[in-house]
Amino acid sequence: MRHGTFDFSQFDGPMRLQANLMSGTGGMPLTLEDGSKIQINASSTVAFRFEGNRRIVKLLRGRAFFEVTADASRPSSVEASSTHFTALDTAFDVRVGDTETDVTVTQHAVVI
Repeated sequence: MRHGTFDFSQFDGPMRLQANLMSGTGGMPLTLEDGSKIQINASSTVAFRFEGNRRIVKLLRGRAFFEVTADASRPSSVEASSTHFTALDTAFDVRVGDTETDVTVTQHAVVI
């Protein structure tokens, strides 16, 4: 009996270790503990954490729409590729491409 080898990276292994949420062929909604909402598109991956006075969400792959709740004492940071955003009480869409990151603000403003 011959056994094949398993390539951890072939099955998104490194991405899975970082991610809190990965979508398959359809989109997926998520509400964070602070009430902020994220709608990730198909084949997208996000990681998030809350640290003291910071809320950090990383869009590791794909596209997501963010609706951030206001909390001046704990700003929300979104990281996508090498781009960082700070948002308070705003809504925006982020897409990570192969060579670029696109941001579309639909409500209020973000600091990039």
